[in-house]
Amino acid sequence: MGKKSKKKTTKSGSNNNNNNNNNNNRKKITKKKDFRNEYIPNFEIKFGPAFSTLHVMLERDQSVFAEAGSYNRMNRTIKMHTGSKGGILKGLRRSFTGTSSMFLNTFTGTSSIGSKLVLASHLPGDILPLMIYPGQKIITSSHAFLGATNNIAPPDTRFRGRNFFLGSNIFLSVLKVDSRYDNPGLIWLKSYGPHKKVTLKEGEEHLVDGGLFLCSDGNIQYDIVKPSRESFFRSVALSGEGFSMRFRGPCEFYVSGRNVGGLISFIQKQALKVCRK
Repeated sequence: MGKKSKKKTTKSGSNNNNNNNNNNNRKKITKKKDFRNEYIPNFEIKFGPAFSTLHVMLERDQSVFAEAGSYNRMNRTIKMHTGSKGGILKGLRRSFTGTSSMFLNTFTGTSSIGSKLVLASHLPGDILPLMIYPGQKIITSSHAFLGATNNIAPPDTRFRGRNFFLGSNIFLSVLKVDSRYDNPGLIWLKSYGPHKKVTLKEGEEHLVDGGLFLCSDGNIQYDIVKPSRESFFRSVALSGEGFSMRFRGPCEFYVSGRNVGGLISFIQKQALKVCRK
């Protein structure tokens, strides 16, 4: 299942219905509920929302891949393979932009009774499972990717000039179903702190600190703005808040409870104080 690609097949009637359903699903980002196919394993998220861990039960020949360093423990019946997944150049781009590690680990079950794999983030927080349908794209923050089913393409990098003002989210990750497959896939995203879904109606606007953005549908539109109507010096330089992402409804997106960039800044300040003593 995880080793061989499943080629697309064309069927009349049923395929048209499936396409209509997929188009409806793409209008929103879908949180995984009770859906399985041959690529999506049983899993459970435990110890959340502060210190969540992902417990995956892999069937024989079923595979998932994950960010380097996210592995906690597993049964001896699981085989692990490390590779750039997508090629050396894509791996280097992921590593250089900070959207993911250069090398990714693929875990494959070999037991007929199932094999358990446990993954976790290096930061305290929750884990968000999301469905991705063929033709759909999900954009995530640069530090959000934890793992995915084997029919998901490796994380790609998106850069927009305006994102230069977003600090740790200058580069965003893009996730989608691999073009060789025609079944939905599943991704697991790590959130620093709890995650929250924000739904905006037509005409509504919402400002989000750039470091708190977690994920959204790939077609969502946003602007980079000052957090207030005061001058740049007051609203950005003096306030310490930086720039914000402005979303306009109708749309949906997820935010994290804490800002990774803020944590890094705090650690740097404390390190400087220690060095000065």
